[in-house]
Amino acid sequence: MVSVPKILQVITRLFESPQPSFRPADAYLVLNFLRGIPLDLRGPTVTMNMFKIVLHCPHASTLFENNTRLATKVILTFLVERLRDDAEVEEAMRRVIRSVSVNQNLSTPLYLTMTRKLSRQRRDSSTSDSPAALVQDDALVEDLLERVIRRIPRAGQDIREGVPYGFLSQKEMHKRGGREFEKPELIFLISTLRHVTVSRAARCKDGAVETVFNPMPLAAHIVEAVIRGVESLPAFRHEDAPPRADDWILISHLMGCLDSRLHEFGKRLWRQKARLYDPTSVKFNEDFNLPIWLAGFLFSLRGTDKIDAIKLWIDIMTTPQVLSEMPPKMMRVLLVDVTFALRNDSDSNLRERLILGGNRILDALDTAYKSSSSSTVSASSESVRTRMSFSRFFPPLENPKELEKTFLLLKDALESDEEVACELIGESADFVRYMQRTERIDMQTLSTVLQLLTKRVLRVLDQPFLDDANTEAIIAAIVAFTALLRDIQPKESNGEEDVTLRNLFHAIAVKFFYHHSLKPTPLIIAVLLQYMELLDFTSNTQYTTRVRELILTALRSVPDKVQEINSHTAQHCFDMTLRAVRFHVMDEEVLMGASVALRHATDTAILREMSWEQRNLMIERGAALYRELSHSFSSLKQARRLGKQVLNVTALAASEKVKPREPQMHSDGTPRHKDFRCLRRCAQLMWVVAMRATLLPIPRTPVDRYLVSMLRFAKKHWIAETLTTSEQTEKAAKDTAVHQVDEKLSHEFLDVLLPLFHPLIVLGVTDKRAFYANFRRNKFIISTACEILQRNSDFLSPCVWYHVQRTFSNLFSILQGQITPLELKVLRLALKQTLRSVQACGNRGTWHLTEQKKSLRQETEDETILTPKWIGDMFSCAEFVDDPDLRLYLISLLTEQLEVVGNEATNETETSVSEEEKSRLICLKKTMLTLRRGSVLYY
Repeated sequence: MVSVPKILQVITRLFESPQPSFRPADAYLVLNFLRGIPLDLRGPTVTMNMFKIVLHCPHASTLFENNTRLATKVILTFLVERLRDDAEVEEAMRRVIRSVSVNQNLSTPLYLTMTRKLSRQRRDSSTSDSPAALVQDDALVEDLLERVIRRIPRAGQDIREGVPYGFLSQKEMHKRGGREFEKPELIFLISTLRHVTVSRAARCKDGAVETVFNPMPLAAHIVEAVIRGVESLPAFRHEDAPPRADDWILISHLMGCLDSRLHEFGKRLWRQKARLYDPTSVKFNEDFNLPIWLAGFLFSLRGTDKIDAIKLWIDIMTTPQVLSEMPPKMMRVLLVDVTFALRNDSDSNLRERLILGGNRILDALDTAYKSSSSSTVSASSESVRTRMSFSRFFPPLENPKELEKTFLLLKDALESDEEVACELIGESADFVRYMQRTERIDMQTLSTVLQLLTKRVLRVLDQPFLDDANTEAIIAAIVAFTALLRDIQPKESNGEEDVTLRNLFHAIAVKFFYHHSLKPTPLIIAVLLQYMELLDFTSNTQYTTRVRELILTALRSVPDKVQEINSHTAQHCFDMTLRAVRFHVMDEEVLMGASVALRHATDTAILREMSWEQRNLMIERGAALYRELSHSFSSLKQARRLGKQVLNVTALAASEKVKPREPQMHSDGTPRHKDFRCLRRCAQLMWVVAMRATLLPIPRTPVDRYLVSMLRFAKKHWIAETLTTSEQTEKAAKDTAVHQVDEKLSHEFLDVLLPLFHPLIVLGVTDKRAFYANFRRNKFIISTACEILQRNSDFLSPCVWYHVQRTFSNLFSILQGQITPLELKVLRLALKQTLRSVQACGNRGTWHLTEQKKSLRQETEDETILTPKWIGDMFSCAEFVDDPDLRLYLISLLTEQLEVVGNEATNETETSVSEEEKSRLICLKKTMLTLRRGSVLYY
């Protein structure tokens, strides 16, 4: 006897070639045979052969179109398929649905099930459909929904209840067959619409298709027909009509829809009925739990829709009885939604309810972990992981009492002799680092837990073999320890606890460094060497040979295929090369390996996959590497090549050709402020790299073509947050009241823009020949700096203008008649703002000091702001001061200094000249030069 798989294999091969003698009757027999194959015989091969037979069978489309019974039986045969998350099976299923959908007389439940299958979101992003295929599926979904909508009773006709309980399973719906459109069909339709909108939103979020910012909405006539059908039901004809159990399910499905019209309609119905009736008092089927369904619907909602749903459902979902039946994973997701609402809503009443519900979820999680864990330590580990995860976001866990409880649980878990999950080590290190940075716990407790954590890491390192999970946990711990080391090192006197910690950190570094299971990947080596550098391993030559070997091996491990390279690889390669310089192992071979690895890791295809945050990290490391390599440009050819590579990658990141593919807006249409901050940070780094390429040039290498794109990017994106949108720009230009000092932007200008720009101006004074050798480039940099300052002029602090004036005071003499109106405008503005601020404080104060100078300054008294030398500098530019009052004030300051110089000349003695006297003499000299130039002041 021939087996079923063999028969299917023969038929499949038969259909691979044309069969002119194959009749419709033969096709009917083959298709009818397929629906009789039991599920037990269907493996992957048998299933795919069945799909191929349906798709390639001659006359199949004609039979499906004319024979409703056959089409129904065939499609139901595949709808019960057990294979899940199989890309090949899913694609074949979609093709079969397209083939069977030619029949216009299938049952309503069948149309809706086919719609669900077509809209199903694939979990494996690597097998996502092309945009064209998704558009084709969406068009068929709309067509299937259109067929269902035509079966809804018209206006004035009511939808009948049909059955006592209208929420049926798919199997029960298909058994109803082609009955009239009743309440079960309406609930199934609304449930399908929720499924379609959620799938489209997930697809939009994952970037599978390019949409504006929201998923494609449902057609208006579909929404109107659904609303009309719901309002015709007995429970919704009158506000005080009591709802049945399936009515609450219908409303919850409406609220779970990501179509704003259906969601708002469902929210209105819920409020209307919840004022008079309690949904928890209604008896549902034994296999249905309304609160758990609501928690599942809540996960897919977004923004204000999620918050509004939480307001209505929080008390239902967080009762102790409901939480005792809820899986721990769902409780964690629900707690995430609660914290989201807490962070985005200021209603005090809702806040109390959310906190109460969140506390109940935490208690239920503790109970669930204790009941499901075999040991107390295991339960304690799971509880402390939950508490650590939410300590940053859930306010009740931030109070000292709860933090102390969290640390006690963590201490118990780390002290135990039992093995703990690898994830606990990494999460604990990150949590301890966060607590240390926020100073929410006493240092004694923190130090105790940290020592226990380091000892736990040492226990892991004692194992002869480290698997991927152990290595990942150790790397996470080392990253946190590296951040802690940066805080320990600046202390003037390290206490005994700090010394103990450093010794433990040192032991971890040595054990991991020499561990035979150490995999020299770019990530691991970059993290390890940065950690070792902070522990002063760079000064010990016994590690040099192995460090060089690890760096070379890691660099050579970078694959040459773009598909196999991570978007973080370039950052790690820059990091390793930087450590090679600092560990004194840099030579031609290491530089060659770094150059090859970076060429693969910075391919344009990989740059497009990088977010702006990842680009920032890469460019920041590249800027530091360029500075370190600049000392070797004259002696090492590979250093010059690598420096040029840094400039090339930075310029490529700044160009419009390789923009990230991620959207610049949230799904609800609001701007992504994180992206704005990353863009501004990237603009600063572009400025840093451009200035270093100018001040530390690569010999015999033209860099102008790299600098142009970097400086244009800096000019475009280094702006105040108020100027991020055109509407805000217009508002800021019209309404001067909105102009407020952007402190963060001002600090950026003081720490990054001016310190690197100042040496260029100094070069124009001290070495004019070198300055004019690259005059065109230097002029472009000066122009860019002026454009950045002028664009942000309404948002800069007086301290910035003071230092701008100091830097630009020599600009007029450097450019020698080639100063542009823009540069002159910035100079005028700097003089005006500085004189106005100085006049307001009587030339005494500390506002002109940068944060760095304030931290180094011990005395707190006010000091003279404009010294005689700076007054002379300002007087040399006095012709550009437009305000008569400010001119008069500048002349009065100058007169005071000249009077003192005259008195000192009268009382001249043989004593040495002090710094203050020298400053006054410089002031006198500059005044005389200004007057000789012919500048006359009228006041």
